Amino acid sequence: MSINLAAGLVLCFALFGCFAGVRPEERPATNEPQFVSQGGQRVVREGEDVELFCEVHDLGEFVILWKFNRSHVLFAGNLRIHRDDRISRDDVKGSLVIRAFRPENAGEYSCQVSTNPPQEIVYNVVVVGPPHIRPFPSSPDLVLHVGQPVHLKCEAEADTIEWRKSKSSVTIGSGPELMISKTTRMDDDVYECSAVNAIGQTHHEFRVRLLHKPEVRADPDLIHAPVGHSVDVICAVDAEPAADIQWRRGLTRLTPSDDFRFRRVNASAVLTIRNVTNQLYDNYTCSANNSIGTNEAVVQVTGRPGRPQFTSAPLAGGLEEYSVEWRVRSQSPITAYDLRFRRLDSTQWTAVSVQPDASNADHVHIQRFVLRNLDKDGNYEVSVVAHNQFGSTKSNVFAFVTSSASQASVAMAAVLVTCFRVFLCK
Repeated sequence: MSINLAAGLVLCFALFGCFAGVRPEERPATNEPQFVSQGGQRVVREGEDVELFCEVHDLGEFVILWKFNRSHVLFAGNLRIHRDDRISRDDVKGSLVIRAFRPENAGEYSCQVSTNPPQEIVYNVVVVGPPHIRPFPSSPDLVLHVGQPVHLKCEAEADTIEWRKSKSSVTIGSGPELMISKTTRMDDDVYECSAVNAIGQTHHEFRVRLLHKPEVRADPDLIHAPVGHSVDVICAVDAEPAADIQWRRGLTRLTPSDDFRFRRVNASAVLTIRNVTNQLYDNYTCSANNSIGTNEAVVQVTGRPGRPQFTSAPLAGGLEEYSVEWRVRSQSPITAYDLRFRRLDSTQWTAVSVQPDASNADHVHIQRFVLRNLDKDGNYEVSVVAHNQFGSTKSNVFAFVTSSASQASVAMAAVLVTCFRVFLCK
């Protein structure tokens, strides 16, 4: 008899009570099979191995049949019917072994003996484990336009469900749903829902990608470029989808040449002027375009002085005078400084013309000037304009104090004044 025929006869007997053409009532008299094992409720953890016992006394020539949820036959005797390598049968004990139990394996398992009528024991196996999350939308990647709403959902049988952004420890929402009625660029992120029960924790991530027209920022918008040197003109570009970059000098579109080189560095577009000449001093425009829109920024490349930077301490050395110091970068000689100062509680500025010193190291000009006849315990501000043959550049406002208070307190007051003036008056 072939192997396939033998297997067919075994399965036929197991399912229909037939064996070699003999009806069950014609079987020679034997003792009735008796179940030693008992079925019942089994609660298992997700991922663990499960063994369901089915020990039978006096089995005789009868066959043990394992079924799942009544309709799915797993084994008929030693014959495997269901093809799942995680599910096996112990031939010695007749038990059913399920390795790495999964939620989809939960249900009713019956061990049936092929008597007429069949005898059986039943196991109802329930799996417990971390929550199973049902995400909505089912795709983990969402593509929207800035301004559109976002609706995310994580359904789960859980004690708590919380939402976070980019693996942050800060909770931004709780419950199965997270809604943003009107998105901004700051909402472009990865959102994680976390479902927790007594067994463990489960996570699901949504990647929210927000399309927007380019945002372009010149960094910086004014460049002091010495003649004969190379200089990089940099624009920071933020765009989704990525933007195409074009450069203009004045109204003329630029192309790569001996004078200009283009490149991208991370999120920045860089124009390199290889050899600065007086003729190349101009306004350079960085224009970024994508399918959503266009934006641009202008950088002035000039031979006029760089912005003067104050280097003196905010605490006056004497109660009625203050030595103010600044430095400025300029390839061309500085021709003059226009300085002005006032008390913060006054609307009247005092203007002073300062003759530049001859000091010049690597085109950096350092200048000092003593302000005299100041008031005691006064808060002052000062600014300066530097001039050369190409033009002039004004500094930010700088604050200092003339006070008899402790140095620490005075310095703190000066810092606060400086911050106030920089943001409101620059």
